[in-house]
Amino acid sequence: MQRLLPYGLQQYLPPDVAKPLIELCLFFKQICSQTLMVDDMLKAQSKVIDILCNLELIYPPGFFDIMIHLVIHLPLEALEGVPIHPRWMYPFERFMKKLKNYIQNKAMPEGSFAEGYVAEEALTFSSYYFRDVTTKFNHPYRNVDFPPPTC
Repeated sequence: MQRLLPYGLQQYLPPDVAKPLIELCLFFKQICSQTLMVDDMLKAQSKVIDILCNLELIYPPGFFDIMIHLVIHLPLEALEGVPIHPRWMYPFERFMKKLKNYIQNKAMPEGSFAEGYVAEEALTFSSYYFRDVTTKFNHPYRNVDFPPPTC
């Protein structure tokens, strides 16, 4: 959202619609940076209020719920804590999705988590030692262009 979306929006949307969305993307890029400056965050907070006001002119009122309002508080929260990137929940949510895929018995999900995780770790560990068996670590790539044969 922070890097690729502005380029896509710029080409396909009218300028008055694309400008606030691009500014919102740049705002998220700024608060997700490795270093945060206090004066930059205070400017970002005042700027995000203007961005949301511009978005209210484009989108219907039903679009603006409490989650959109919480964007206003992100710069000050970033200043009170550490940068936002280390505190994101995305890696944990991805890992929980992976664990949920292991569930076979819905009556005992914890056992399925443990059994599936241990089985995958054991298969991963043992696959490094099987040279003649095709595994996900040593399979040939599908899109390899081999050099043309020479005579």
